[in-house]
Amino acid sequence: MKTTSQLTTVTRRIASTVFGVSMALSLNAGVITDVVETGGDNEPTDTILAKWTGQTWSVTVPNEPVPGLAIGDPYTAGTFGSGAPAFVDRNHRYLDDTANNLPVPGYLVGFEYIMSGNDNRDNADYRLDVTVSSPVTVYMLIDNRLSDGDNANPPTFGPTSMQWILDGAWTPTANGFNRAKDPATPDEVAIDEGADGTINQWYSVYYKNFDAGTFSLYQADNAGRNMYGVVVAPVPEPSTLALVGAGAVGLLVLSRVRKS
Repeated sequence: MKTTSQLTTVTRRIASTVFGVSMALSLNAGVITDVVETGGDNEPTDTILAKWTGQTWSVTVPNEPVPGLAIGDPYTAGTFGSGAPAFVDRNHRYLDDTANNLPVPGYLVGFEYIMSGNDNRDNADYRLDVTVSSPVTVYMLIDNRLSDGDNANPPTFGPTSMQWILDGAWTPTANGFNRAKDPATPDEVAIDEGADGTINQWYSVYYKNFDAGTFSLYQADNAGRNMYGVVVAPVPEPSTLALVGAGAVGLLVLSRVRKS
């Protein structure tokens, strides 16, 4: 039997999957209020401090975080989805993997996310203190190559490989949204490392619920690979939602109902 926390998380995933970007935007009105980065490279002309949805900054390197930008151009971080840039210091982006019929999971699409520097992937004392205004589900997108260098399998955690994910009881998603269509392994998100439409790597998705306030994320332990990604989604009030049926792949139709 699922716990109340697990059912809340499932409900929130279904909501975003069915309603897509429009519902996500309506639920996602500035839930991230602050992100404090410590231990990052913090280079004013390259790996700048972490940014998040809604923040605007001046571009410091041509074509980063998206192609076509020049130094000094303003860039505002949008919401998460296919085509969203992954880092402040690369033009890597998240992308639907059409070859494997693997779109970005709907429960991530349209929500706020954090863009950190890829060059921080090997910083041992890296830390993000994230403040949110309401209860949230936080999704960690972690390079499959962690520890073993193999992007065909989920990351391997251990004493020198993001042990804090295990210690913090982060949970792998399990919807079968991966290349193997295997519900026993985490869902995957594809990464296009050159913003050219080519899929190069894959992330696995893990989640954890937090109350309003501040939570911390730590080092990536992933030298020579990719820094993790972070998606932050508010948890909707269960009393405002009703589930009314299921589709062929287990997606539930969600409808809003008036509070009694």
